[in-house]
Amino acid sequence: MKEPDDLDEIRRYLDDKEKRHYEQNDTNVYSVTTILDEEHDEEPGYITGWKRNNNGKGDNADWRHILEYKQNRGTMAHYAALSQLEEHHPHDEKLWSGDEEQSLDKVMERTGDKEFLYSILKDRGMVESRDAYEPIKDEIELTDLFYNDLEYFKDSFAETMLDKGVTPEDVESVEHMFALPENPEAGHKGYGGQADMIYEDPYTGDHVVVDLKTSKDIYDEHKKQAAAYSHAAKESPDMNGDYIDRAEIWRFNPDQEEKEIYELDDHTEYWDEFAELTEEAY
Repeated sequence: MKEPDDLDEIRRYLDDKEKRHYEQNDTNVYSVTTILDEEHDEEPGYITGWKRNNNGKGDNADWRHILEYKQNRGTMAHYAALSQLEEHHPHDEKLWSGDEEQSLDKVMERTGDKEFLYSILKDRGMVESRDAYEPIKDEIELTDLFYNDLEYFKDSFAETMLDKGVTPEDVESVEHMFALPENPEAGHKGYGGQADMIYEDPYTGDHVVVDLKTSKDIYDEHKKQAAAYSHAAKESPDMNGDYIDRAEIWRFNPDQEEKEIYELDDHTEYWDEFAELTEEAY
């Protein structure tokens, strides 16, 4: 039984079907990303093709290695960037959690795994073949690559904050978890997640929700995710409780050292599409 002080705590977990849940009091809902997965009854063709081209055979990288590295790097990149705001937001004690600890441990466990390193280098275009990799495999450390990636993401985040004139005092919330129950008036069946950042634009006074990405591009699913976070902020009094004027996706890709800031001024279109997906998910 939960103690009184724990009643408002949000717990996230994976069920036996690898679907992520967010649970708070009597509310138990799927995560935004789990709901977005419902859009694809079958694996998209481009994913199948990517796996085929990265099957680990011959000179091909292994897609499992690439996916593992990027997922864990993404978790740690978020922490590297947002930890710069630890002293200024209300959830600082939750920034470092079991997810971050697990991701860091998994990357460290791969240190010395030359097959794993080959996949990462091949994916980034740093080696063309196993023959080319052989003479340099002992000269490159996975940890150096990893920490350089985190440094790039952290610096890009700080530079973007500076370019936009956003100070820590303008930030309203960071890494804010939520679990929304079904809301027929809003048209959704319930969902949970974790919004990376909400800030007030120092020039316009707009309330802005930010989703951070390490991906090679910005896709429609990212826009739906940002729209879902924007709506969640409106429904959650402790998160924002007010209208979100725009959503932004800040994409910092360490592989190619690319930076992109995508502004989603009208997020209602993508919200409607996401709300429909919550119906399918349940």
